[in-house]
Amino acid sequence: MSLLNTTMDKPQPQAPGLEQLVLGAIMASPSVLEELQKELNLTPEVFYTSAHQTLFKEILECKSKIGSNDLWIVSQHLMDINKLEEVGGAKLLTNYVKYAPTNGEVIYHAKEIVQKYIARQTELILCKAQERCQSLDDIGDIIGDVKKDLTDLIPECKNDYENFKIDPLCELTEPPVYCSIGNSPSMTAGNFSLLNGKVKSGKTFLLGSIVASMLNNSRQLEILTGSLPEDKQNILYFDTEQSSFHAARTIKRICSLIDKPNPPNLLAYSLRPFTPAERLAFIEEKISKTPNLGAVAIDGIRDLLTMGINDEMEATSLSSKFLKWTSDFNIHLILLLHQNKTDLNARGHIGTEILNKAETTLTVTKDKSDIFIVSCEYSRDISFNDFGFTIEDGCIKGSNLPAEEKAQTKNPQYIEDQKHYQLSDSIFKNNTKLSYTELQDAIIYGFGNTFGRNVSRTFITHYLNKGWIIKLRDGHKTFYAYTRASF
Repeated sequence: MSLLNTTMDKPQPQAPGLEQLVLGAIMASPSVLEELQKELNLTPEVFYTSAHQTLFKEILECKSKIGSNDLWIVSQHLMDINKLEEVGGAKLLTNYVKYAPTNGEVIYHAKEIVQKYIARQTELILCKAQERCQSLDDIGDIIGDVKKDLTDLIPECKNDYENFKIDPLCELTEPPVYCSIGNSPSMTAGNFSLLNGKVKSGKTFLLGSIVASMLNNSRQLEILTGSLPEDKQNILYFDTEQSSFHAARTIKRICSLIDKPNPPNLLAYSLRPFTPAERLAFIEEKISKTPNLGAVAIDGIRDLLTMGINDEMEATSLSSKFLKWTSDFNIHLILLLHQNKTDLNARGHIGTEILNKAETTLTVTKDKSDIFIVSCEYSRDISFNDFGFTIEDGCIKGSNLPAEEKAQTKNPQYIEDQKHYQLSDSIFKNNTKLSYTELQDAIIYGFGNTFGRNVSRTFITHYLNKGWIIKLRDGHKTFYAYTRASF
């Protein structure tokens, strides 16, 4: 069976029910028509049924000549031109208005109608192209005409390049800051940030404090300051990995931070039972449908990936969605991702993609005294000083950091290479080979016993990655030797 016959045998893309809702909303509230025309520039042929095409055409006529398009005006006009029964009669139009959706839903429904129309027209364009292929028309001409017809179908495509051209003479306007950390405008409209750290390092607690600061523009942990504008107060929170009990406990903790048991502007969802594709579709739908949306928190972006964290194409696709969401809806996304088990990098290709594109990257670590330390790993603006918090009886509280030296030595990436060289020279001066445990003890001692064995593992991994030490085997035993000896 040919493609043409297959296509023509199938029902065309259509949504008559949504068309009824949109037409009803237009007649229920005349201002809706202005909003729709401004957003989508609807025309009668966009509607699927001939009755709806006629009705919308006459609605536009009423608006143009009479200045109003409410139900009574439109019904009287249709009666005058003997078309009231053609569109279904007065009772049907009254039902359209009776079941009209809210203004916020109308735009979404109208966009669906436009998409169906574009799909129908695309099918028609491709069917005509197929007929021309069968009649042996020049393939170059066919492709050129298809490209032109598709571009005409979506006129905004013609000006894509011009729309995104950067004008060096434009007046710069700073984006709204949705959350500041200290004096740093760390989370702004139209961007996303990344929270990363080892498993159980306090990332979800920090995320909760950031969300709490935005919920009622309050100050949390003495350093986080939320400042969502009046028309962007709603926040979406998605938990992808915790059980329903633990996810609910996390949300209750956020509510307790602002002393509101059920803040109306916090919309939280537990997505653990879904597949990665279902989670992603769910999040995308909620973002597109939630009015006055200011911020979105996703606790566990790894669980949005079907192919895994190291699939480069899927990682690029997901990060592109984040960029599109933030741009289209002028929101700030707060993303949470674990670090690798063997080093301090965000996990997989998705970690690399997000690190490259994030406005701010925050790293959470836990020191020996059970203080969670938050560091600014990367920032497109000014950085902020490390700050700490503790967990007491399940509640998060701000905490004074240990001495600066102690705070810094938890992360080998934040220490100057020269200091690592000095320590390594000292460790290996009288020992050409050390076991793993001996090397751990020497590193912990060399940095003043400011951390334990868990942290010392990250130092060993760091040294291996840098090529400063190498792993050797002597029979069944493993040893470490220094390759950058300067003694």
